[in-house]
Amino acid sequence: MSSLENTQRFSDEDLTTYLDGEAGQDLANRIEAELETSQELRARLEALTLPIGDIRALWDSKLADAPPMPPLPQAAPRQAPVLPFGLGLAAGIVVMIAFQWNTTPPPPKWSEWQQSAAAYQALYMTETLAGFSPDTQEAQRQLDYIEERFELELASVTDAIGAEYRRSQVLGFEQRPLAQISLLTEDGVPLALCIIRRPVEPDKALRVGAIEGLAAAEWSRGEYSFLLVGGEDKEVVEELAQQFVETI
Repeated sequence: MSSLENTQRFSDEDLTTYLDGEAGQDLANRIEAELETSQELRARLEALTLPIGDIRALWDSKLADAPPMPPLPQAAPRQAPVLPFGLGLAAGIVVMIAFQWNTTPPPPKWSEWQQSAAAYQALYMTETLAGFSPDTQEAQRQLDYIEERFELELASVTDAIGAEYRRSQVLGFEQRPLAQISLLTEDGVPLALCIIRRPVEPDKALRVGAIEGLAAAEWSRGEYSFLLVGGEDKEVVEELAQQFVETI
């Protein structure tokens, strides 16, 4: 295998994860081993690396040319007002709520494959899946193919509460197979359960957000990364995703 073919085994997402220090041990070891012999891979890493030194030097030069800040007027010390008991209690509750809001986990940072899958799903409407209503045997045949390709048990997909199985297919992202399992909610909203394999990394708990204008939930386990996307109702997506977290 040529050096160019070797370096193409790593996607930009893999290399960015490595540069950010978030790559799993196996991925990091493979990249570092390839760097010892591949000039092409070193060039790709350099292209993905921000020139922090140049940016810092430019920023420092701008600061050096900036006029000095005028002195700020000294504010007279003020005594904090004493609030009545009721108002003081209400203010304390507001502070507690604000603290809880600020400590809410941040929304997911979507990867390139998730963005691509969501953009494709954004083209779906109820009529897209209206003509797909496979019987039990055909649905199982379709899922058997996905199970064999991904080495993953998916029988629970057809038993999901709140959504009906319509079809499944294998797409591709950067030469990697990407499973798309299409579902239709009771209200006629198309959803897609997408699965891709990746180097083994620490599991990621279920997180809900929005991508491409659609409600979405992501989680990962071992070598599998999952995305459930579709519609605008995050609660519906989260409830259905929770079922898959527990059964797949």
